[in-house]
Amino acid sequence: MWTVIGILAAIARRATTGKGCVVDTSLFETGLMWISTHAAHFTASGLVPERLSSGYPSLVHYQAFDCADGPLMVCPGTERLFKKFAEILGHPEWVDDTRFATNKLRVLRRVEVNEMVAKIMIDRPRAYWQEKLDALGVPNGPLNTVPEALDLEQTAALGRCFSHIATIRAYIMACQ
Repeated sequence: MWTVIGILAAIARRATTGKGCVVDTSLFETGLMWISTHAAHFTASGLVPERLSSGYPSLVHYQAFDCADGPLMVCPGTERLFKKFAEILGHPEWVDDTRFATNKLRVLRRVEVNEMVAKIMIDRPRAYWQEKLDALGVPNGPLNTVPEALDLEQTAALGRCFSHIATIRAYIMACQ
């Protein structure tokens, strides 16, 4: 979304000034901007916003699973990635199990297979699973709470969040 807006702005600038520009966006910044109202609410009230569900209707395991220290989004969206994911979880036999051999079959047994994964992932922290998933190229990432996201080194490095902005009731952090 931000990339498209940036490109359109760059085209408008070129049409007006004859000069081009660099469009610089990132997925992290996009996510940070999507939580900006939550960030303001959190810093004003101290209340951590409630999480909503994750998941994707036509892919099983493409969702967040609770680990010992918080949720981790895993995205084994192909059969090749599912095979790696099953190996990481210590269950390479799932690939050949007739109940789970294809994504279509896993979709039919979504609750069952997700419960199997959940029981395994909850026993270890996110960093453990991230290291394993990264090593085999399975896309993943932590689902941070608003305070965790605001506290990340990457958030500070972007320089887009400002604390101590005065409002009627409190000083809050706001992101642009």
